Amino acid sequence: MRQLINVGIAVAVLMLGAAVAQGQTLYGTGHTGSDGPANFYTVNPLTGTGTLVGAVGFERCGALACDANGVLYAACERSDGSDTPVLITINPVNGAGTEVGVTSGGGSTGPFSDISFRNADGALYGYDAANDPQHTIYTIDPGSGALTLIGDTGLSAASGNGLSFDLTDTLFHSQNTGVVDLNTIDQMNGAAALVTTLPIAPPATNFYRFNAMDAHPTTGQMFASLNDSGGGAGLRTLATIDTGAGTVTLIGALPDDFDGLAWCPAPAGPMVNTIDIPTLSGAGLALLALLILGGAVWVLRRRA
Repeated sequence: MRQLINVGIAVAVLMLGAAVAQGQTLYGTGHTGSDGPANFYTVNPLTGTGTLVGAVGFERCGALACDANGVLYAACERSDGSDTPVLITINPVNGAGTEVGVTSGGGSTGPFSDISFRNADGALYGYDAANDPQHTIYTIDPGSGALTLIGDTGLSAASGNGLSFDLTDTLFHSQNTGVVDLNTIDQMNGAAALVTTLPIAPPATNFYRFNAMDAHPTTGQMFASLNDSGGGAGLRTLATIDTGAGTVTLIGALPDDFDGLAWCPAPAGPMVNTIDIPTLSGAGLALLALLILGGAVWVLRRRA
């Protein structure tokens, strides 16, 4: 019986570990220059330290987002010299990208500076990096990459352009217009409205701007990548933005090529391209593990 109890305790510990493994991980992409090959990272949210996972196999991956099923998407360009803008998925275990489709339609002419999933319905919004003469908002079909035009933002600055929904599905955006602006985006027509100017003073030679944003899916804290390199490789800093108070907290240095940011559940193991196997949620695993552990302890006390 004691061996059975030990087995029960071991199973409970393993299941608790699995529940913890399903917690959120901060991921990022990076590239140097307009046609640089992209890398995929995990990021320590307490320090900003990035750990290289692997090469994506695409270039200019400057937009990253995670859907409700824990699938990581990125907006990139093909690495064949054609500069073709594409939507891809990224394997979080090795960083390898798989093309979903060309992001085409609605008049878009270039890649996206950032993308974000709306919580209510899973709609994927993208901020077009091309200012022709204004930046444009699209929705992107996660199954094909096809675009649907929402509208012009009224903004033309090319610096920064991070984009993220918060937990209440307000769509936030940031860019540099000589100062660092925090805007909201109208999800019906794409129009931007200034919320506040963030307290970051650009140096004389470079432009501080947030080139990536993503809200933590549980706490709602808005994380962002602050770029002050003036283009190309250079200093990136992980930060948080209080969208209500209009304040910024700097955390620590990111990899020099950093340009995409997303929270997503950590994979439980190597990704396998087979059928989906139903599993309990993290909370369900934790509850079941505690029940097993409690039963084992009760049996042990009864036999003592």
